[in-house]
Amino acid sequence: MRALRLISLAFTLLAGPLHAQEGEDGRGFLQSLIEDNLSGVGREVRITGFAGALSSQATLETLTIADDDGVWLRLGDVTLDWTRSALLAGRVEVNSLTAAEITLSRLPVGEAPVTPEDAEATPFALPELPVSVNIGEISAETLTLGAPILGEEIRLELFGSLSLGSGEGSVDIEVNRLDGRGEISLEAGFENDNRVLALDLTLDEAPGGIASTLLNLPDSPAIALTVQGEAPLDDYAADLRLATDGTDRLTGRLTLQGTEDGMRFNAGLDGDLTPLMAEEYRAFFGGQSTLNLTGTRAPDGALDIDRLSLSAAQLALDGNLALDAAGWPTRFDLDGNIGDGTVPVRLPVAGPPVTLEKATLSARYNAAQGDRWRATVAVTDLNQPDLRLDSATLSGRGTLRRMPPRGVTALAEFDLSGLDLADPALAEAAGTALSGHASLDWSEGAPLLLRALRVASGAATLAANGRIEALSDGFPVSGTARIDAPDLARFAALSGQDLAGAANATLAGSGSLLGGDFDISLDASTDGLAVGIPQADPLIAPETTLSIKAMRDTTGTTLDRFELENRHLRTRASGKLDSTSGSLDVSANLSDLSLADRRLDGPAETRAQVTWAAGDDVTLTDLVAQAMGARVTGTASLSPEAPGLPASAQIKAEVADLSRFAAITGQPLKGRIDATFGGGGTIETQTLDPTFPKWPAA
Repeated sequence: MRALRLISLAFTLLAGPLHAQEGEDGRGFLQSLIEDNLSGVGREVRITGFAGALSSQATLETLTIADDDGVWLRLGDVTLDWTRSALLAGRVEVNSLTAAEITLSRLPVGEAPVTPEDAEATPFALPELPVSVNIGEISAETLTLGAPILGEEIRLELFGSLSLGSGEGSVDIEVNRLDGRGEISLEAGFENDNRVLALDLTLDEAPGGIASTLLNLPDSPAIALTVQGEAPLDDYAADLRLATDGTDRLTGRLTLQGTEDGMRFNAGLDGDLTPLMAEEYRAFFGGQSTLNLTGTRAPDGALDIDRLSLSAAQLALDGNLALDAAGWPTRFDLDGNIGDGTVPVRLPVAGPPVTLEKATLSARYNAAQGDRWRATVAVTDLNQPDLRLDSATLSGRGTLRRMPPRGVTALAEFDLSGLDLADPALAEAAGTALSGHASLDWSEGAPLLLRALRVASGAATLAANGRIEALSDGFPVSGTARIDAPDLARFAALSGQDLAGAANATLAGSGSLLGGDFDISLDASTDGLAVGIPQADPLIAPETTLSIKAMRDTTGTTLDRFELENRHLRTRASGKLDSTSGSLDVSANLSDLSLADRRLDGPAETRAQVTWAAGDDVTLTDLVAQAMGARVTGTASLSPEAPGLPASAQIKAEVADLSRFAAITGQPLKGRIDATFGGGGTIETQTLDPTFPKWPAA
């Protein structure tokens, strides 16, 4: 139908040019005009074999519509039989619009973008076209729906008619499956002047039909659906009936009535939905489900739902809701519950089973009584494969500011107890209880402010505050966060390390979630830290401080400061990296090597600079390492963009007393070394060409 509407629109657009081009060949011009007018963002229309545009019968060999993933709709052997003279009276009169085949291989991926204008309600009306369109017959001998749409390829035939113009419209369409397993018919009409809407929709399908497949009904039963009504929209009623295998499952009525306050609406549906549900969900709905909805839509777009009632065997939701013309609440009063706490309830959600004993919801706000709002959600005995909870409570309260600048404040609190995660590592890290709170404040045109966020699990806590700004600016964020973990052992399994000790850290700064820029500082301290590495644990066990300051912007990334320090160890680093070059200065000092290895002794220190330039080598310069009376200096380079990863180095070693290294080698050593080593090779092929000059030894 969308494709046929596009073809009709094509000839509507061409009404003026066709008349102006009468008597000329013009095929290329008209074809390109159709393609240009019907194509748009995410939609490309292409036509081949366009002939007879200036006669009473025009034909197209093929018309295709494509999105970014390729062609999704193809029409073949299209014939348009029309009355050219009607154009002079501003009408497109089509006797017949036929296609030998229409193939809808899949649904298009593109959707119309949401615009700010979508926030405003507009009364229903048919579009006022520059010309009227009347198509006496629309037909497609074969309409093929591809397997990606319904899971299997389905072939249909289509017949109907369409008219649209002067604020009036009607459609009469009949679709039949070529295998005889079902049919759909639609008769509808609307007139802007008297606002009379006529609707008669009938669907009747055998088992395994399109509707039952789309709805994913158990056993894919035969299905019948009717929606009927004809009256002015100011006093309209439509009846709905849905049946499977000849038995009514859902019936109801929708009514619309114009009043001085706007459009009054009432919807009432009820029935036994269990045959439409999978076996595991039937207890939730039971033998009777009902929906009752009444309210008023004001001329300015304000919405007042004075009654909302939804009920099933294990579900009840009642309340009311009112929104002003801008979509802001002026009132809500909602109460709901799932289950009664006596038996587990299987929730009707896809995926692994989720059960609970009871859930309750309450929410209150009334602008006539003040600006305060309150809401609470409580759940008991929640179970799913990866998670179990004895109880969970989420509550919120705050204010709604309806006068410009509009805004909302909220204090949210949560409490989870009896938490049991299936993953043992996660379970040990999270503990059995979580609690916390957060304060939020937002106003139109201002950032979202997060104040006093606190999450606690046992003695471990997270505290934070900050602000989040507009999406149009890349979601800039700024603030501070502090983590206190007095017992790191609980995170050992999660980290894969034999953690121990205590730690706390404070992160402060700003950045952009979408842009990737940041300017942050991290200050942390540990005490008794261990990671299960015998050589490292004695070095980091004393009280240790870590300080990092880094920045990233459009010019590159800068590490202003990296400092790790305790009474045994001191490490420093700083540098900068951009798209063309980079440099990093590092240094480290250790008070006593015997802390890492008992075969060593005395202090040690090292420093070096690493540099890089685009298209050039990565170089190590100013290398100096001193320990146990030995001093090593040198340079090295690596060519990361060359085949084989060529590398070279020049090292000078001065060892005053080799006997100090005898314990490491397991061999008796004596004498000294004063020599230079050099060489090069390729890392990937593991080739080496070293140079070992003679050196003096004593």
